[in-house]
Parts: sequence; structure tokens; C-alpha cells
Amino acid sequence: MRNIVFSFIGIFFILSTHTQTVNAQTAPLTNESSENPLLAKVFSYLDKIQYVTPGKGVAQITLGMPLRDVINFLGSPASSDRRGVLNRHWVLLYETDLNTYVKFVGDKVVEEIVVQGNIGFQTPAGVSFGMPHHQVKLIYGIPTSSEQDQLVYTSRGIRFTLKNEVVYQMHVFPREAKN
Repeated sequence: MRNIVFSFIGIFFILSTHTQTVNAQTAPLTNESSENPLLAKVFSYLDKIQYVTPGKGVAQITLGMPLRDVINFLGSPASSDRRGVLNRHWVLLYETDLNTYVKFVGDKVVEEIVVQGNIGFQTPAGVSFGMPHHQVKLIYGIPTSSEQDQLVYTSRGIRFTLKNEVVYQMHVFPREAKN
């Protein structure tokens, strides 16, 4: 009887630990999202891969979308400020608890999107954070320009910033027309 009681306690402990682990995995990714149901909805799918589409956008946010629509869709950003020549561009920063952020830059519409992090985002071709630069070149070919720590593909509308020779940031911008 004593062994049965200890077995039951052991099974209960394992099940309760598993439940806590599952609950931790499905918890919202931001502290703010628990206060903001819209953010909870948006960030709830960040544990799935979100596409950073060159020349187009990230997930459902696209280049050319009005910044007010981004705010209406995602809620208030973690921070926002003006930058650039004559403070013309707004920068809206959205963060997750997983050291990942998405930054939307533009005057009245989204003109550039910057994604930085370590999980959750990749291009449709398969480039993701932490990928070595030589693999990016195998996928996208020779870059338009290969500045120090950057691979730029202007005709595709994407720039990869490297840190320690691996993808650290992805920048989406309008494609440059091919001549």
C-alpha cells in the first residue's frame, strides 16, 4: 500500500510538472500582452515561424501600410520616436520576451521593417537568425553589395545584417527595379 501511495505521488508530481511546462510554453510572449488582449492575440502566433518576405513585409504587416494601421493591428508599441533627416521618420518598436523585436520605420506609411532576434522569423526561402553568411549566399546568390557585416539584395528588397558572420537582423525595404 505504501508503494502505491508513493507511486501515486510520483505520478501526480510528474503530471503537475508537465502541466506547468505546457502552460509556460503557451503563455503570452510579452508582459504587456497579458494586459492587452490584442497583443496577446498577435504574439500568440510568434512561436510559429513568421515570414519575412523580401520587398513585401513581415507576416501581415506590409510595406506601404499606414503606420496607424500597424498600431491598430498590433496595439501600442513598446517605444516610438522620430528619427532621420528633420525627424521625418517614425520608428515603432515591438518586442517579445524572447529577445526578438520588430521595428517599423516610415513617415506616414511603413517604408522599412527591421527584425532582430533569435527565433520565430525566416524568409520564405529559409534564411533565419543564426544562419551563416555563406548559406545565405547559397540561397540568394551574390549580393548586390556586401558591405562589412551586411549582405544587401536591392532587387529583392532585403538586407541581412551579420554579427559574428551569422544573420543577426533582417531589413525589408521596397525592391529596386532591375535595369
